[in-house]
Amino acid sequence: MLASRIHSMPGRFEPPPANRDLSATGFWNAMAGPQAATYNGKTYLAWCNSAGDIYAAQYVHSTRVLSTPVLLLAGQVAVDGAIHVAPAILVRPSDHKIVVADVANGGTHRPSVWISTSAEDATAFGAGVDIGTSGTYTYVDLITLGTDIYLITAFWTGGTRDMAWYVSSDGGVTWGAKVTVMHPSVDSTFFWHVVGNGSRIDIYSTDTDRSSAPSKVYHSYWDGSTLRNSGGTSLGSLAAFSNDGTLVSDASLGGVYVTSATTDGGNPAGVMFADNGLTTLQRRAVWNGATWALSTVVDQGGFIGGNANITGGAIAFGDKTRVYAPRKVGSNFEMFQYVTGDDGASWSESPMTTGSTSDNASPSTPQDATAALSVIWGYGTYTSDSTFTFDIHGWGI
Repeated sequence: MLASRIHSMPGRFEPPPANRDLSATGFWNAMAGPQAATYNGKTYLAWCNSAGDIYAAQYVHSTRVLSTPVLLLAGQVAVDGAIHVAPAILVRPSDHKIVVADVANGGTHRPSVWISTSAEDATAFGAGVDIGTSGTYTYVDLITLGTDIYLITAFWTGGTRDMAWYVSSDGGVTWGAKVTVMHPSVDSTFFWHVVGNGSRIDIYSTDTDRSSAPSKVYHSYWDGSTLRNSGGTSLGSLAAFSNDGTLVSDASLGGVYVTSATTDGGNPAGVMFADNGLTTLQRRAVWNGATWALSTVVDQGGFIGGNANITGGAIAFGDKTRVYAPRKVGSNFEMFQYVTGDDGASWSESPMTTGSTSDNASPSTPQDATAALSVIWGYGTYTSDSTFTFDIHGWGI
């Protein structure tokens, strides 16, 4: 049970964390992110809907109110489904303006970037600016590394989907040329999840496309000049292959893919699903300085709408002992919190939702999250990547 916390003001008490409906309709995908970022009493969110509309808003912790969402772009084209154009958001370190990025998949579209007109304010943005060259893009991440901002995206060229990035040294106003970072190692495509802590970018990549053969997961990180394996050994010049890093998980328990990651005490940690047709496991991986240690958190009882990605879990920001994941209870998926006190040997479960008439899907932990809003997720229905309706919910005090 989660205990109430005492305010600094005598005689007042903070309520325990609770499931809160943020009064907005939208969703995201597990490869893009962050979906939300926290700074100075607000959490900033960005999302899309099934029509391909791109929105941003801010949740004020003191009032527990989400601002009226700002429509940044309507009807973004997505040949693989609207969920593929979900945006990323961050708080710019230099002046705390809000930066949102998005991509359109198909044709000659390019990544686009919006910057808020005021610091710590996601209620008004300047016009979107397209960057880079024309091409076929999907997925987008925004990560701060030192004083630079990295926009990471999937880029199709010659029938192959690579990981590429653009780098801005002036807060997202101008961008350098596209850099190919990683090629698929087995098939024409691969999947990844990336996360930054300000001093490096951690990359979790699969070796296969997960449909031709069960995927393994590998880890590497970029320190600003060199791509390295988990132990720090250089992987050579870019571009690397998706299986060049350190093996995190084989496919003995089914194909795997990391959906959320963080750092804790300087060491990377992430959660992944593993599906072998019999069990759909949520597993945690932690780098201990010498090897990757894995533990099973929960068997989720299936996939939401048959989609493993949106059934994936989330690891708490900066806390490898806490995982959020949906698990099927009756006809629907409820959201649960899992905590370990023995380094993953066992996990205690506590419900975050009960009696749901729709599914709770795709939890995501905001960058720099606090107890005011420690995780967000979608509550609703999923049929396909372009047919979904989710309200945004959050867990916080």
